[in-house]
Amino acid sequence: MNCPACCSEIRDHSYRCPACHRVTSYPRLLWRYRYFVFVIVALIGYWTIPGVIRQWFARDYNKLPFGALVSDQMTLGWLGLADKGDAGATYDAAGAQFRKAMTRERWGEALASERMPLGALQRRTMANTTFRTGAAGAAPQELALVRFRTEFAMKPGARETVTLEREPDDRWRVVGYKLQ
Repeated sequence: MNCPACCSEIRDHSYRCPACHRVTSYPRLLWRYRYFVFVIVALIGYWTIPGVIRQWFARDYNKLPFGALVSDQMTLGWLGLADKGDAGATYDAAGAQFRKAMTRERWGEALASERMPLGALQRRTMANTTFRTGAAGAAPQELALVRFRTEFAMKPGARETVTLEREPDDRWRVVGYKLQ
């Protein structure tokens, strides 16, 4: 075989011309470094294929209607107010159905009697969120039940359930709180 650039003789097992040092046979070059090329291709596949597969099976949140996602920040903010014992702020941030069901004073008494004996909050992790639809009177309602695994100083294995309702202004507001 001859070099295409300088026409000098090239040995059969070489991929470079000995005279001009140009690569004359890329298939021979790849065959010589085949294990290195295989490792590079395997690493590229290892890094890219899981991302492509995740995109295929990912939930497309852009297709959900406006206001369909429950605000975790709002739920955790409401629970933070309850942890501080601020019954007035939690009552004001709650939904209309919650405020219809009980007065501010009754809510303050209920929060103080149920929550305060448990002590300080140690840890709170979200367990799951369940969506339901129901009818309250004539108007249908969309509900979200957000469950937490919570550890208090005096009760390490507590469970909290915060019920949210999607109100007419497309905001989710707390309409129920259950501590077990």
